[in-house]
Amino acid sequence: MRQAMNTARMAGWRQALGWAVAAVLAGGCASPLTASPDSEQTEEDTEQGPDGTGGDATGSDAASGDAKADAKADSKTGTDTSGGGCKADNECSGLQTTPCQAARCDTESGKCGVVDLPEGATCTGPTDACIASRQCEQGNCKVQFVNCEDGNPCTLNSCNSDVGCESVDAPLQFCDDGDACTSTSTCQTGECKGTGNVSCDDKNPCTADTCDKVTGCKNTPVTDGTKCDDGKVCSENDACAAGACVGKAKACPDDGNACTDDSCTEQNKGCLSMPIPLPLLCNDGNPCTTADVCENGTCKGVAQECNDDNQCTDDGCVAGEGCKFTPTSGSVCAATACNAAGVCDAGVCSGKAKSCDDGNVCTDDSCDSKTGCKHTPNTSPCFDGSVCSLDDQCKEGSCMPGSPLPCDDGNVCTDDGCEQFKGCIFKAKPTGTGCGAGLSCIVGVCLANTCGDGLCSPSETSQSCVQDCPETGGACGPTDGQCLTTCRAEKCAVAEDKCTKTEGCLQ
Repeated sequence: MRQAMNTARMAGWRQALGWAVAAVLAGGCASPLTASPDSEQTEEDTEQGPDGTGGDATGSDAASGDAKADAKADSKTGTDTSGGGCKADNECSGLQTTPCQAARCDTESGKCGVVDLPEGATCTGPTDACIASRQCEQGNCKVQFVNCEDGNPCTLNSCNSDVGCESVDAPLQFCDDGDACTSTSTCQTGECKGTGNVSCDDKNPCTADTCDKVTGCKNTPVTDGTKCDDGKVCSENDACAAGACVGKAKACPDDGNACTDDSCTEQNKGCLSMPIPLPLLCNDGNPCTTADVCENGTCKGVAQECNDDNQCTDDGCVAGEGCKFTPTSGSVCAATACNAAGVCDAGVCSGKAKSCDDGNVCTDDSCDSKTGCKHTPNTSPCFDGSVCSLDDQCKEGSCMPGSPLPCDDGNVCTDDGCEQFKGCIFKAKPTGTGCGAGLSCIVGVCLANTCGDGLCSPSETSQSCVQDCPETGGACGPTDGQCLTTCRAEKCAVAEDKCTKTEGCLQ
């Protein structure tokens, strides 16, 4: 608005300027309005044409142009315009001059002439309070006008040739009072005044809303933990955190129905118990129903069947208690797959019960009144008939062997094994079997071939080692070969502590 006003004002000044300069040149009064302060023009340039626009530098008036030309011509020819000769410059006032020319008298010749004022000299012209200075530049008079701009957007500034600058209040219009906290600013009696306050409310309960005249609205976070209301029905214990109102999810009370979902939604505007859509298993609390499932928010079950397959009981279901089987007496009980016919006595049929024992420890034996004997496989511990396994267990109705019985005596001179009914056996390896460097097995014992150790070795004979190979009642004969063959009884007696239970040694 202000810019538009200044534009219009500048256009008016420019129009007034043309008339003012023209009036100065003509010796008249200037218009009350003057040009903008930075405008520089020659007095010749400010002449206006008949349409009110700025005139040509040479002037639209041909006579005026001729007069200037004649004056310059006179200054060159030294024409005596006074007729009787001049003695002073004031006697040459009749000559026509421009603002940057002067009439001068040549006292030697007595002639008047027109001369150009020096560059930078003050131009001649009538007194005008709106002109700050006049200065000649290249023969033209450059005019500097008074700056009447007071910097107030709420005044209209102009210049009066007689008194100078004048200001009047601008009409009611929008302006800028420089206060960011006023909502509207208008010109009033020459001043820009603001009215109304800018709303800085950001609708956030966790900010302090203020206004600074320079920077405008400020929304500063309040202290964390300050109570607030986030406007949501499904949150509670709302508190400010970093300038935002944050609440915890609201806990809805349990309605005690397993077939409803108790939750809070903004759409429902609070807590609501909604039926669970899936057929979820539940318990209706009635012992006379079974297979209870949720249906449309309600737990429902089917009637419980109470049948103990006993002809000597009255079967039924009692509300709050469940199945009841009341014993009867005196009634005849027919033969079944498990019992012969008989008479009921206190809930028991006197007919002889059928034996379903199949003699297999790996089955649980029972009798079904409709189908007869049942043999259900179990996983009980059992004995598979061999002492060579441990932790035997029933599987699919049969006794399966467990882990093997450990039969290792730690003796390299025995072959270790197990027999079904005996258990572990340790059989001596053949005499002479190597059992280490320089060692060999002798009746299950690993020994060195040393004469005098009291035991026959395969390399010893009655000739090479009499002390280890004595014959019963004397030394072994030459034909006895290895003495172990004929002297076994003697040698086993010597090594009794090592081979008592080793096969091959005599007891």
